[in-house]
Amino acid sequence: MFFQNDINILSKGTIALQLGLGVRMTRVICLISLRQYIKEKGCNLHNAIVAENVDNIIINIQNYSDSDVTINKGDSLCYVNYSV
Repeated sequence: MFFQNDINILSKGTIALQLGLGVRMTRVICLISLRQYIKEKGCNLHNAIVAENVDNIIINIQNYSDSDVTINKGDSLCYVNYSV
C-alpha cells in the first residue's frame, strides 16, 4: 500500500485513511501494520485488526510526536496481512 497524495499529520493529531480494500471474514482476521519509517516518526495505528466484514478498511493514524509528520506521495504506507 502506498500514498496517492502527500499527507500531513499535525503534531498530536489523528487522521483517518480509507485503504480502498474490502474484506469478507470467515474464521480469520486481517492485520494491518504501518511501515517502520512511519512508526519512527512518532505515528501509531489505532485500529490494526479487522475482524468483521467491511466494504472499505479505514485506519486511524495518530501522531504522538511534537512535530508535524509529512508522508510523500508514492511512499509506502503499510502491510496488510490476511491469515487463515
